[in-house]
Amino acid sequence: VGWVVLAPLAKAEGWADGPIHDVATGARGWLLWVSLAIMLADSVVSLVLLSAKVLLQTLRSNGQDVEEELDPAPPNQQITWQIWLPGLLSASLLCTAILSPMFDMSPFELAVAVLFSLLVAVLAVRALGETDLNPVSGIGKVSQLLFAVVSPGNVVANLVAGAVAEAGAISAGDMMQDLQCGHLLKASPRAQFVAQLVGTATSCVMVVVAWTLYSSAYEIP
Repeated sequence: VGWVVLAPLAKAEGWADGPIHDVATGARGWLLWVSLAIMLADSVVSLVLLSAKVLLQTLRSNGQDVEEELDPAPPNQQITWQIWLPGLLSASLLCTAILSPMFDMSPFELAVAVLFSLLVAVLAVRALGETDLNPVSGIGKVSQLLFAVVSPGNVVANLVAGAVAEAGAISAGDMMQDLQCGHLLKASPRAQFVAQLVGTATSCVMVVVAWTLYSSAYEIP
């Protein structure tokens, strides 16, 4: 539809009167920005509807007597806030400390990206649990739209913010599925938490080793 109908129409109407493959004045650039606008609008509307649904369900449950399901894990196997909150703060600070000098971003920009990733991770987990689909693509686009206001004209910061938001959504969804499987198998949540930490620490080292080996054998553009 884009190249067969919209591109010739844009050329005929003078909306994109340059060479067809020119991004600045041609049909390629015109189609690119129209497509991005459509994807961003779809992502924003989807996340707004999902947020409204979660908010309405929360408000309705507050007005009713809902029997809270007891956690089947004993207290000594549960993950308390004294464990996950320091870890969350440490990981956020580490993310900011590494990405800030690497991509020449201010700590404020990375703090906004991390905080936004925490918010959208809740939506991602909810959507994944209800539909079995994690809307990471839409989340990344909405994060990039936000950073067009926070840091206008900074393409690198825009891409990094989208990557941080998508990484948070993907990790939250994967961990939710892992913990759900452990719940069905009556595994210890604390043991799963420790296993996740060990796997994360090991993967950080293995990714660097694999990248070094790959870059030494092949030329990476």
